[in-house]
Amino acid sequence: MKYFNGTKVKLGDRVELSSNQGIVVAIISEEQYMEGYDKLDWEYLKKGALVKFDKYGLIYYEDDIEEDVYLFSRLK
Repeated sequence: MKYFNGTKVKLGDRVELSSNQGIVVAIISEEQYMEGYDKLDWEYLKKGALVKFDKYGLIYYEDDIEEDVYLFSRLK
């Protein structure tokens, strides 16, 4: 899974959509989930990522993340 610019999406990435901040909380195809997001709740989706935004709530991206979502911070 990648951002529009080709950068690989990683768990914990901080992103921005329309001036609203969010965090990548799950990468389903890689079975990576942040605390509080249980694999059993989401594995039926098979692929994609979940991003939790302050304003919009939880958004599911099935394929690559839309071009309006920008990575602005990444955990090392």
